[in-house]
Order: sequence, then C-alpha cells, then structure tokens
Amino acid sequence: MQLRLVGIIYCNRALVLVEIFLVLALSTFPTPSVRRTLAFALLLFSQPALAVVTFVAVTFADVAFAEDGDNGDEAKILYPVATKPYTLKVVDENNQPLRGVDVLAAGIRCQEDPGSWYGWPTPNVGADNVMLTDANGEVTVQYPVRFGVPPNWFTTTTIDFRFSHPHFVGGSVEVDTAAESHTHQLVAGCPAHFSAKDDVGNQVTQFYVAIAGAGGLARWTLNEGELSTGGIPEGGWQTMLVSPQSDGRHLFSGILPARYAQGKDVTIRGISLTPGLRLTGRLADNVPRPVTHGQITAWCLPKPRGQVYEDKDPSLGWSQAIDIEQDGTFNFPSLPRSGTVQLIAVCRSWVVESDAVADRPGDNRITGIHINLDELQIVDNELPGIIVPMKPTGTLEVTVRKDDGSPLEGATVASWPNQVYDKGGSTILGSEYSSIDAIRHVLDHADEPYFKRAWATGSRQHRYSVTTDAQGHAVLYDLPLKMEHGLYVGNEEYRQESNPTPDNPRGEQRFTLVDANPMQLGVQVVKVE
Repeated sequence: MQLRLVGIIYCNRALVLVEIFLVLALSTFPTPSVRRTLAFALLLFSQPALAVVTFVAVTFADVAFAEDGDNGDEAKILYPVATKPYTLKVVDENNQPLRGVDVLAAGIRCQEDPGSWYGWPTPNVGADNVMLTDANGEVTVQYPVRFGVPPNWFTTTTIDFRFSHPHFVGGSVEVDTAAESHTHQLVAGCPAHFSAKDDVGNQVTQFYVAIAGAGGLARWTLNEGELSTGGIPEGGWQTMLVSPQSDGRHLFSGILPARYAQGKDVTIRGISLTPGLRLTGRLADNVPRPVTHGQITAWCLPKPRGQVYEDKDPSLGWSQAIDIEQDGTFNFPSLPRSGTVQLIAVCRSWVVESDAVADRPGDNRITGIHINLDELQIVDNELPGIIVPMKPTGTLEVTVRKDDGSPLEGATVASWPNQVYDKGGSTILGSEYSSIDAIRHVLDHADEPYFKRAWATGSRQHRYSVTTDAQGHAVLYDLPLKMEHGLYVGNEEYRQESNPTPDNPRGEQRFTLVDANPMQLGVQVVKVE
C-alpha cells in the first residue's frame, strides 16, 4: 500500500512547493474512499500553521492512493460537482509556445474563505490535474465550479498552476476563474552540471541535487554520471548533493558555494560525498519502558539562513523520521553534518518537552529540542548520548451517535496537533516524512512526468486518526496538553454539522485537554444529503 502527496505551504500570499513536509499515512483506513474523505476533510479543516509567521493553511496539493487490487479506485469521485474548462498557454520570452512543459493544477481558492489555499479537490473532480503542454503550448483542466463535502460548499475563484521544464525556470501562477484562459511566460534558467565521487574516489552514479528555495523546482537529467539542468533561477541557492545508500549511511556533500546567473555555466565535477553524522540517544528516564508507538523526527538545517520558502537566501531543510526502540533509544545513521538539528519525539502517552525558541514567542505547537552542531566538538562523525526530555500527553474518548441516538460504527475520528519546523512550516505531530524516501522515489521514477514522480511516499498509520467500533467508541491518544485541538468526525454517509464563526470560519469542533485524565466527548452526526 502506498500514499503519495505533495506538501504545499501558503504564507504571505506566496505559494511555495516544499519537498520536506507533510506525510499523512492513512494506510490503515478500511477503504480508499474513506482515506480520501479524511484527507480531504483535513484539507478543509486544517489549522493555521504558525504563530509568528502568518501561515494561513498547511494542506495537500493532491492525495492519491494505490494498493493491490484497488488501482482503479484511486481517482474515485466521491462528491461530484459541475466543472468548467480552463485553458492555460505557456510561452517563452519571445512569446513562442512551449511544448512539453509539465503543468500541475495544484490548488484553488474560494469566495467564502479567500485567505486560505486549498489543495486540488480530487474527491470532487478526480485527479486529472497533471498535464503536459501540447504543440500550441496549451493545457486544459476541468476545474470545479464549487468544491467541498456536503453540506459545506466553497465557490472556486482562482486556480494555482505549477510549472517545470528542463531549460526554463519553474514556478507558479494563480489565475482568476472569471476568465476562461491565461497566457503565462517562462524565462530561461541558468545551466548547471554536477558529478560526484565517494570518500575513496569512486564515481557516484546515482545522486540527487537538493537546492533551497525556488531552485528546488529545477528538473535534472542524468547522463554518464553527470546531473544537468538549465532551469535554475538566478540567485545564490544553497545546494547539497545526496546519494542514498542501502545501509542507511547516506552520502552528503557540504553546502556548495554555488551562485547561479544567466549566461554563466556552473559546472562542478568530482564533488566529494561522504557519510553523514550518526546521531544516537534516548528518551528521558521519566518515560516508562517499554516505549510503544515511539517516533522521532530530526529536522536539519545544514546552513541556517532565511525561512525555507523565502525568495532571498532561503535555508535548505532536511527531514528524517525513525522509530524509537522499546528501550527508549534511537539511532539516526546519517544526517547532514553541519548547522542545526531539531528533534521532535512522541510515543504512547508522552511527547517531547520543547525548549524555548526565541523567535516564536507564545507559539503553542510542538517545537522539540535543538542542537547546534557547529558549536560542538564532534569526534569521528558521531554524536552519541542525546537525551530527549518528555512530558505527559492526554487522551480523548469519543462516542459518535447518529441523530436518532444509535451508535455509528466505522466513523473516522481525527485531530491534527502540529509540530513546527525551524525556518520552515508545520505538519501533523508524529508525521513520518523522510527526505531520503522522497529522493529515492524521484530517482526510481526518473522516466515519469515531473509532477507525478515528485511525490513523497509513506505507508504508516496517522496516529491521530481512528475508527469507531460497534458502540460508536474511538480513542485518540498522545494529544499534547493545554493546547486547543480541532476534531473531525465522519465518513462517507455521516458527518458533523459545522458552526462557522468569525474566529472559526470552518466551523470545526475544538477541545483542550488540561491533564492526563481521559476526556469523554459525545458527538452527534447527521446524514450527508
């Protein structure tokens, strides 16, 4: 079973594709349609992401599922709506049509909630949103006139398109649906060529070029051990080469001093790739052993500068998620060797006790602990003995009933507490995204269109989503205390009634746990018409 999705972050009216976030593993839900329903509901009900930097939404560009015997169902339309065609034409700097541009209809905005950005609504219109321009430089997409889950409908006002081409700078444009077409111009990018060798001088034939900011949309081709592109925008973008290894000791370069400019061919050959930092440690002793349902994420900034989504001097981010052993220990075999590491851990009934983060006063989301590698004397590329402080979490016990009072079996009950990445975005606490898995996926699917192979992959259960039993009961564990949480309850036939207010425009139900004693909550749902 496989989950594929792209994480999109909206901030200050600038939309940026960030490869490092948002794996929501829904693989244990009973049917693909239920999994898509929850993903779409989380899309509609996701909370603002950050306190100081005003993120309006963290959501999903598209969610597509594939499993044995179910491949034909992954684009199933659950809530069909009327559609209209929209034609996008892509031209070069001389206004000549560009053929073969990869185009993604990534998301939309609506009249009712114009400040928020919503991922492409597959449950309403299907997943035909990845396209290739024809000889006239055109693609046509059928967009939804309205979208949502009944009875809550949103009126579409804009479409967000993304672009990728091997010789032109990728990017995005947001178009008003009041018009039926739009012409978008791409500019030629800067050329770059890289080759690599390992620590004993052998050529590395399979590697990936990770570039911060807008440079991350460049499309690369491999030829005789050399990766090349012509699609990097002008600027100084942090660049790092990575080679996945089967034993987990992945190879990294340092941050390369590359500056890209029009007319300048950046060629660096024989870049040395060496194993990354091994970081090991354990959870604090106040967590009882054996530890269960334990997961820890390392979020690395090899050279911290600006926010990862900024146009000027953005940082390059790296994420690695692993399981915590029953004895409370953890082992990251290979991480970038410089900069900072942020550790976020969660297990049954416990979550990391975050240290203070000076640039985010008052943020009530989980930020974890921070390690400055540049201030440490690291010997033999090993950093052992890290102890992660932990604090108790709470439990929510939910009983779901229909409007006639009978229990509802098979309803999804979900929440989405956030973990926040330094100079980045936020995602659901305990999300198990790893940059190396996304890189492997791109390398293994090099022949596919760009926006089809640039999906992150994952297959584990999202800990904050459970299904009600025959009595309508479900339990959510590991919820951080003294934080306000949102709650989704429903399935394909039943859902909560929403009560929108100025402070809660989506009308989601919210709750706060004050201590480790379980909270009981009754929820009544209504039949979807």
